[in-house]
Amino acid sequence: MAHLPGDRLEITGHIEGADAIIVLRIDDSASRDYASRVNLERVFPPGPFRWQTVLDGLTTPAGRPIDAARIRRVMAFKAAGDGRVRLSAIRRIPARQLPYGARGFALGAANAPLPEGFERISPGDPRLVGGSPAAVRRPLPDPLAANGVRGLSRLVLPWPKGRARVTIWADDPGEWELLPHPLHRRILVNGRTALDESFAPAEWMRHHYLAGRDAEHAASDDAWHAFGRKRAIARSLEVDVEDDGVVLLLEGSDPSARFLNGVLIEPAGERRALDRVIADRTTWYRENWPVLRHALGSAEPDVARLQIIDGRLVPDRPLRVRLAPGSATRLRIRLSGLRSGDAAALDVVEPPALSGLFTVQIWMARQRLDRRHAQQSFLTLADVTLHPARPTGPVPDGDHRLYELRVTAGTAAPPGSHIVSAAFSVGGRRMTTPVTLDVLGVTLPKATRPAGIYLDQSPHLAWFAEFEGHRPRQLACDLAFVATDLGLAGSAPGLATPGDAAGTSEFRSDLDRADAAKLSAPYLAYAPTKRIMAALGTAAGAARIQQLTDERTRRGLPAILWSIADEPSNAGSGGDWSRWLAALRAKSGTRVRLAGHLNAASDSSIAARFDTVLVNPGYGLDLETIASTARNGPGVWLYNTGRPRLTAGLWLWLSAADRYIQWHGRMPTAHPFDPIDGREGDEQLLLPSSDPCPILPSIHRDLLDLADGVTDQRWLLWLDGRPEAKAQALAADIRRRASSSWKKALMLTRQDLQTIRESIMDLAEELTGER
Repeated sequence: MAHLPGDRLEITGHIEGADAIIVLRIDDSASRDYASRVNLERVFPPGPFRWQTVLDGLTTPAGRPIDAARIRRVMAFKAAGDGRVRLSAIRRIPARQLPYGARGFALGAANAPLPEGFERISPGDPRLVGGSPAAVRRPLPDPLAANGVRGLSRLVLPWPKGRARVTIWADDPGEWELLPHPLHRRILVNGRTALDESFAPAEWMRHHYLAGRDAEHAASDDAWHAFGRKRAIARSLEVDVEDDGVVLLLEGSDPSARFLNGVLIEPAGERRALDRVIADRTTWYRENWPVLRHALGSAEPDVARLQIIDGRLVPDRPLRVRLAPGSATRLRIRLSGLRSGDAAALDVVEPPALSGLFTVQIWMARQRLDRRHAQQSFLTLADVTLHPARPTGPVPDGDHRLYELRVTAGTAAPPGSHIVSAAFSVGGRRMTTPVTLDVLGVTLPKATRPAGIYLDQSPHLAWFAEFEGHRPRQLACDLAFVATDLGLAGSAPGLATPGDAAGTSEFRSDLDRADAAKLSAPYLAYAPTKRIMAALGTAAGAARIQQLTDERTRRGLPAILWSIADEPSNAGSGGDWSRWLAALRAKSGTRVRLAGHLNAASDSSIAARFDTVLVNPGYGLDLETIASTARNGPGVWLYNTGRPRLTAGLWLWLSAADRYIQWHGRMPTAHPFDPIDGREGDEQLLLPSSDPCPILPSIHRDLLDLADGVTDQRWLLWLDGRPEAKAQALAADIRRRASSSWKKALMLTRQDLQTIRESIMDLAEELTGER
């Protein structure tokens, strides 16, 4: 069968029992190995499935578009998962035409995936008149939304005289940290306005960047309803067509404002073609981003449950927490019995006698469809997004809300039981229930192996001149919250690039903020090295790094650890790090401390070339692997393990690693509240807001898990410092339970980690005679 633009490959089958990962392999005449063929994978839930993909525009891992007319092999197979897969068919589906009388025009690169029934218009096409048209191709949205042309001034489409219905799509979804942000844009179709937007920067932020921040999803929602329908929205109008045909004029302040995805023209009064396009896009999102249905909160033994019965709060058990002076703990409460339309809020009331002795931070979880990990190709309903617990609208599903409370006892908090009240305001009613804070008479040591996160400025603060003054405030507030409030002193500070005088001054100010926050030394400079080298070249860049290092040394300030290798085993990561390392080692004067992020077992051969290596599960996190690396010279830090509490607590206590650091504090991919608009999911532990320094920020739950891990470590260190036989026996039992294998340690649940802490606190009460 001859290939036509828009032809699709369809895989159908049935999955039984559990989820399964299916891989699609496509070889063309030039395919020789993994890097030269197409390799796609999708996770599907149990039940029948259909997976369609447009053949045109598919690329290999090396970035080469395959030749869809010369495909010689197609394979589909199960890669992982517990589900049993029965494939029914793999077949080529010819592209359908649009309904009679309609024409669709998709703008973008000539080799990009083509929406079914559309024809391509690329830069150089005579129908593009004026301007400086450039193709835009984004990696993950549907073929219509992912492609377009920017810098366009005029588009002329032949069409018979009369009256026509014209639909346009004009939204660039962005990529990596960039979401295009034109403030003024206008599109005219035959003299009629199809789009007219004009925003001040703060208005654009509210209308575009922060849109969806407070949205919630129901168990019945899918990728189209949650995200796809809000991207590249169809705008239709009817126009009179003269001899020139359909003429689009695009106006705007910069090329990003003059952007167009596609145009659909139908006879006046018709919308069959538009309905077909919307149906095709809906199907694309549902098939390419399946939702794995897991019951939310079904296995949370550490959650206290409160039910509203006859206007009263009825707990399933007394609300009680234990903690030591100068430490924090966490209370999770699921409130059920809410009625449709109820708004709910929570605060904690302390009696005057306790004023100043305790601090309680309160968040409420929102239910959202999310990619739990950056590379996942499916969505799950999760409640990991936490917002300050102010009054909110009704829950989208069920009758419950989950609240997260972090209770901190000041160093002056006296031992004993103290009662505060959890006060819920629901639908105009106020109900309270007691919470007991048991303060133990022990003094916990400080964490000797710090944990933290990578910090940086929010990307949007660099887009508008009005926001320039927000950067230092945001960075300072992030440090105060993360390092001081949560105890995550091992964080990497956000650092400007010291490539010129202004950047160097800003870099020094960033270091001053890290000093003020009392971050743990040394400070990891994650991004500056590669940016300095790109700006100044290797020799001058090495000299600048040496200069800044010497400055810190002369002033007796915490050292800088310069990261120069970022997962060098990854394809396309480049080998510049080796050249940079040689140049920096060759400099005289103070020795520059260098770090490398290593994520493959084979990287052990280069580990000794760095002063510190940051390693993740790809490198290997077994206790012996970490110890062996440390014996060969470099200090060892852990990063991105996927288990923040386990790593920051138990694993740092057991291992020879010096620190744990989690990527990333603020790294949204394009739109910060759309997880499927980029090649990777959003990675952000601190969520963007209109205020660069909110009183209490919205966060990801992993941030609280990470802080819990630091508290676990402090209790384990306390246990290590006790001479009693019972303490030594308990420490030995915990070591046996954890084992030396990271794979086995991963079997420890959140409840298991809490049980370990509780066992230490039980012993503390016994040894101090408090029970």
